Amino acid sequence: MKIIRKICGKCPIPVNLTLKQRLTQLIGFASDNVFTTTNGRSINGVIRKVGNKAFALRELDTNRLRIIPFTRLADFRFEITTGVPPIKNVAVIHAKQASFLAFNVKKGNDYVEFVQVIVEHEQQVITIFNHIITLSQIGSIECLRLKRR
Repeated sequence: MKIIRKICGKCPIPVNLTLKQRLTQLIGFASDNVFTTTNGRSINGVIRKVGNKAFALRELDTNRLRIIPFTRLADFRFEITTGVPPIKNVAVIHAKQASFLAFNVKKGNDYVEFVQVIVEHEQQVITIFNHIITLSQIGSIECLRLKRR
């Protein structure tokens, strides 16, 4: 991972956690939408167990247990942010799957976590997601200047 442009000292915010430790913090957290982008299907689920290379997600609708490898983590968005968080930094993150306009970018020992806001004009809905992506899936982070008015 390469940080292209670091304009402020707080982008990304360093976090002294591994991906396994971060996901372990989410065990038992019931999410309204753990949304997968690979097939566009919304999955309501709870993280039940975290291993060294994958985690287990129990689907609330079907009670099915899915094993999700860390390498597929970029395909999932976790709706774990409540309300609109104060913006601490802004960046463009270039991952292998896509590029994201990201807020509150944090870098752990082997992962990057950030907030993404999705606005659906037709439904007039704003959804706030947290993305957690392994560092191996990140190409670069371009920190942007945050102007306050």
